[in-house]
Formats: sequence, structure tokens, C-alpha cells
Amino acid sequence: MSEKLKVGILGGTGMVGQRFISLLENHPWFEVTTIAASPRSAGKTYEEAVGDRWKMDTPMPEAVKNIVVMNVNEVEQVASQVDFVFSAVDMTKEEIKKIEEDYAKTETPVVSNNSAHRWTPDVPMVVPEINPEHMKVIEFQRKRLGTKRGFVAVKPNCSIQSYAPVLTAWKEFEPYEVVATTYQAISGAGKTFKDWPEMVGNIIPYIGGEEEKSEKEPLRIWGHIDDEKKEIVPATSPVITCQCIRVPVLNGHTAAVFVKFRKKPTKEQLIEKLVTFSGEPQRLGLPSAPKQFIQYLEEDNRPQVALDVDFENGMGISVGRLREDTVYDYKFVGLSHNTLRGAAGGALLCAELLKAQGYITSYKVDGKSLLENGPVPNYYRAPVSNDPSFSTAMKNAAQNFTLDENGITVDKKDKVVNIHVSGSIPEVNTPNSIDYMIYGNGEIVVTNTVTPSASAGNIARIGMKMTVAKDYEKLTYYGNGPQANYVDRNTGAKL
Repeated sequence: MSEKLKVGILGGTGMVGQRFISLLENHPWFEVTTIAASPRSAGKTYEEAVGDRWKMDTPMPEAVKNIVVMNVNEVEQVASQVDFVFSAVDMTKEEIKKIEEDYAKTETPVVSNNSAHRWTPDVPMVVPEINPEHMKVIEFQRKRLGTKRGFVAVKPNCSIQSYAPVLTAWKEFEPYEVVATTYQAISGAGKTFKDWPEMVGNIIPYIGGEEEKSEKEPLRIWGHIDDEKKEIVPATSPVITCQCIRVPVLNGHTAAVFVKFRKKPTKEQLIEKLVTFSGEPQRLGLPSAPKQFIQYLEEDNRPQVALDVDFENGMGISVGRLREDTVYDYKFVGLSHNTLRGAAGGALLCAELLKAQGYITSYKVDGKSLLENGPVPNYYRAPVSNDPSFSTAMKNAAQNFTLDENGITVDKKDKVVNIHVSGSIPEVNTPNSIDYMIYGNGEIVVTNTVTPSASAGNIARIGMKMTVAKDYEKLTYYGNGPQANYVDRNTGAKL
């Protein structure tokens, strides 16, 4: 358990891919072991493939220079090398949707910086401080894809980061109408001033597709999971209208925003909500999480890109110039780092949240996987002739398990971490909780507690089920194979 999860970067030679590689240098949980890109880069070392196109302020990490780039289209080969992948591929929307699902179907989680799957109904689009509960839709997505471990999760557009968190902090005052103009940096187009000299001293009052994303994506983040539809249903309020303008700035998206509230607050109330706002990443202490998510700056000339874009290592939001307006209730200016919080950094924080929630997993010894999936609750076995009648209501309990609100808690103590998962099996109104005690020596003790209701019927067994890696051929076990068997007849069926 001491080993880091092995990460692949799809589209690793581009600007966002480079940012992923920079951010993952010395990451405590994840390690870049595989880089995939277009066929023209495949077969070269990463240093050779990038050449003079390295666009980060910091040098290329030594650990990746000699990694041989793989062909991103060779899905099975790339996926076999990693625990999960970040996607930053440069393809058409349909090509991206297909290749990301192809990777997911190899049982490889995909955390994507791309927009292709942002409106796929069962794909979570998450700002971890705002809607971490949307990750639960992954279970519906897995059923659609036919996977047990693989899925696709995405982060939203960079343009909304300067105002969507602010409006979320003010949710109790019921904002219902918003006008926003965003002033967006050239790195959002994957460019530097060297690549795009005509942007020096220039603005362009149009960015293709950005205005629709800026108006609609916040509503999906503020939406809810519909268990019957098995998808995320967007919110209907507030109404947002946007203009998006490209400006001669390298990094940092600024937004000038006007807001109407149904319950008009005081300026002091609004500021208090901003500076005290935090979420699941702060509670869990995720490695990339800002300690202060939103800062408020009192000076009339703040926030400024030059002074504030790197707040909290580029993962925080800066707000200033909050004041009453003659047409709307209030107006303010927000600033966020578009390639950190708005792109690779936001995706990295999503991956950290997914790991903490148990969606990205790995259990390895000496680099070899022991488990392909599980352990998960198991309350059924094949009946034999001398059994009483078993209810089948609990047969699919693991698939139907539903997390309680705030149903995952993590308690860290000296050399042991306890992950407590509480939920229920709603079809039979049965509470169910699982504790994972993870010790420093790699031992994991799993305790499953179930309190059956009368509607659960006669339960065949109370246990856990897991899939062992296929490389292991010699096993000592007690359990059931394709047909009923016990410890004294465990050769009656192949495991």
C-alpha cells in the first residue's frame, strides 16, 4: 500500500498534458509512469517528443524525460500499464467521447480535462468543493458501460471558476439572475505569446463555444442526481448570460459579474460567506486542495492577475470590488488561474477526491495487483437442496447500495486509517455500513455491518466478494464458485 498509484497522461505532449506532468512531480499519491500521444510522437522519449515546445515555467521533470511515449490509440496496451489516466487529448468531440469510454471499458478510470463528456447524463462534472456528491452517478455509468472499475469523470470549463464558486457560497440568498463578462487568458487556447504574437496589445471579443459553456455548465454543477433517470439533472436557476473575451494575459481568467438575489443580503454577509466557504477537499485534507478556497480583497484595485492569480498555488479564487449596483443588487470581480484551478489542477483535485471516495483504487504488493475489484458486500449464494428458501431481494445488494449523505468519513490515526462507509439497501429498507481499517504494513481489515429489515427475507449469507487478479493460480479459499460448494468440496468448481 506504500506504492503510489500509476498514472497515464493521454495527450501528454500538449500544454494541458505538460501541466499535468508538472503538477504530478513529487505528488504524494500519484506517479506518472505512462505518457500517450499521437502516432507521430509514439516511440520517442518524452523529451524528444516535446522538443522545444515545453511551455511550463518550471523545467521538465527528470523522471519523465526518458519515458517512451505510447500511441494513445493503442488503448489496451496503454491501459495495462496504469491504475488510471488523465485525458488531455486533442481530437474531435466524438473521437474524444469514444476513446475515453474505450479506456473506461478496460476497467481504467478516466479523469478528463476535455469538454466532450460534460453533458453525458451519467458522467459527473465536478468542482470538488461544490458538488462532490455527483460522483455517485458513476455507479449508473458503470452499469451502462458494463464495467466494475472503469468510468469517466470530468471537470467543468475554466471560464466558470471565477464566479460559480462565489455564487455557490451565496446560495442561501437565492441568486436568480446573473450577468457575467469573462476576460480570458491566452493559455486557455493552449497558446503563449510566442505562439500567438498578434495577441500582444490586442483583444478578441469572441471565443468559440465559451459563452454557452459559461451560461449552462454552472447549472449542471448545481443540479442533482435523479435515481430513476440514472443521470444528473441540471438546476434551472439562476439564469446566467455571458460574454467571453480573449485578452493579452498569459494566465488568469477574470470575471465582472452582476447578481440579483431573492433574499438580498448585506455586503458583510456576502463577504463572510466567501471567506468561510470550504468543502470536501478541505475537510479531507486532499494534497492539492487550497486551505482557503476563496479570498476577499478589500483594495479597490484588486484582484489583479499579476498579484493574485497564484493564490493558494493557483487553486484558490480571488474576489474583490463587491458593491451594490443601481440595476442589479450587487456586482463583483472574480479571478482564477485557468490552467491550474480551471484545467489540470482542477482535474487533479477531482482525482484526489475520487481516490478518497474509493472510486480510484489499487491494492498492490511489489508492484503486482492483488485485487481487480472489491471487496463489496455479498448477501447471496446458490441454494442447495437442504437449504430453506432464500429471498433474492438481497442478491444484488452491492449494486443497489446507496450512500448516505456525507456517508464517507476518514479517520486518520498513527499508522492506521479508518474509512467508514454508511448507507443502505433501499429496496429492502436495510441499513448497511462498512469499515476499512488500513494499516501501515498493508493489511486491510474489512468489517461489514448489516441490519436486515423484515422485507429483506431470509439472507443466504453475510459476507464480502472480491475479484482476485487473474495471475494468481494457487489459492486457499472458502466460498462458492459457479455452483454451490463448501470448504470440504472446494474442488467441485473452478474458482
